[in-house]
Amino acid sequence: MKYVIDHDYHIHSFLSPCSCDPEQNPERILRYGVENGFKHICLTNHLWDTTKKNFYLDPPDQKYSYLSQALPLPQAEGTRFHFGCETDIDKNLVLGIEKETFDKLEWAIISTTHLQLTGKTIDADATLSDRAKIYIKRIERVLDSGLDFHKIGIAHPVSNHASPDNPFNELFDKIGRDNVKYIFTKVAQSGAGVEINSIDFSLENKSKKHIDAMIEFYGILKECGCRFYLGSDAHHPITLENAPKCFETAVNELGLTEEDKFKMW
Repeated sequence: MKYVIDHDYHIHSFLSPCSCDPEQNPERILRYGVENGFKHICLTNHLWDTTKKNFYLDPPDQKYSYLSQALPLPQAEGTRFHFGCETDIDKNLVLGIEKETFDKLEWAIISTTHLQLTGKTIDADATLSDRAKIYIKRIERVLDSGLDFHKIGIAHPVSNHASPDNPFNELFDKIGRDNVKYIFTKVAQSGAGVEINSIDFSLENKSKKHIDAMIEFYGILKECGCRFYLGSDAHHPITLENAPKCFETAVNELGLTEEDKFKMW
């Protein structure tokens, strides 16, 4: 059976510093879920809440206490609205969430590809080869976290944030197919989900090599036994509006079935 588009597990509201859009509020997000017949949607504002010394952005408005202002989330019949977060890893592999906070959340996605934040997640002089090695190390850090992998997602693994000056196909070549198989076999075994991000499957401005590399990458992950969830990564309503079409593109291009679906709820 073809993969049913019935959820969105990666959505930001105006509480995320990179949104600050008053139109991107819980009521608008819930309406998006209802209008598209989604059974589950999840609020995943950026969270960085750790006592460990780190190099990451550490403003007070990314703590759990700030993000929990969104609670209680509005609900609708047939669409459950869950409270989660998106967290990150700094350049010394410090994870931005600790177990006490993690346990308060229904869901957490961890970005392993936010490598555009020079000085915070990566050194400014990092080469493409460096980025390829760091790509693997950051996923290993997630797998070493000791958290409950059944409520963890690996966010946007083919994002151009991982190497802003190179299309994904060039980074993919540097990482190497065997390394992708190695690390994502471990992800599959852990029980964590892997994201299919709507922005990555807005294909209009991507080259054929870039698109072919993404399709090959996800094909390898399918062979490894990974399970996939959908995330719009919306910071503004326009992304919510465009997401269903991009999800449909991804499902068709990747040939996904219900057996490929990560099921959190």
